[in-house]
Amino acid sequence: PGDMFALVPFESNVRIGLAVPLTLDGELIKRQIQVIAEGVSGGSTAIGEGIWTCMVYLIRPNLPKKLKLDANLLRLAAEEKGLGSYAYEVAREMGQLKHVFIVILTDGESNTGIDPVQTLMLAGRLGVRVYLISATEARFPELVRAVNNTGGRYFAASNMAESRRFYSEINQIEKREVITEKKITHRSLKWYLFLISAAFLFASGLARLIVVKVP
Repeated sequence: PGDMFALVPFESNVRIGLAVPLTLDGELIKRQIQVIAEGVSGGSTAIGEGIWTCMVYLIRPNLPKKLKLDANLLRLAAEEKGLGSYAYEVAREMGQLKHVFIVILTDGESNTGIDPVQTLMLAGRLGVRVYLISATEARFPELVRAVNNTGGRYFAASNMAESRRFYSEINQIEKREVITEKKITHRSLKWYLFLISAAFLFASGLARLIVVKVP
């Protein structure tokens, strides 16, 4: 409750892209997931494309006005080994995104589209934690390392039903990560002391001028 979610499908035979923008409407997310689940499936698994779509969606509203995002140039930079210079420029201008994370659910290895390790590297540079739930018995060490490097975690499940229990764990992790930022304003009291002293001196001087006549 209170968290905003967006939904991005990344299976090649289903529409790749943003299915639901950030919303507080949990029922809308559930309905869209059901639509995807009932659709045609069985194609390639494009984990990198899913992460890439999420990253572009997160970057656009947070980019400083002085830097206009060139998504094509950023993608080329993200595909370069170790990330290209434009990716570092965007990361430098944006700084670290706060209280933002991506959860990936997949039942197979990424075998099409942009390399997920590269997009995970970009996510890490921007402070976006990524949690990957892999509902398959296969293990992918390079992907595990890349996920962990973002500050997130890799969860291994043997099937889709088992994967459900990891969502509550992610929820608890993120609750611990959220830090309440307090702004403390320091205000000097010397002017208050000066005004009090001035008022006291004025009152004392005024008292001396008052003559009380007793008949």
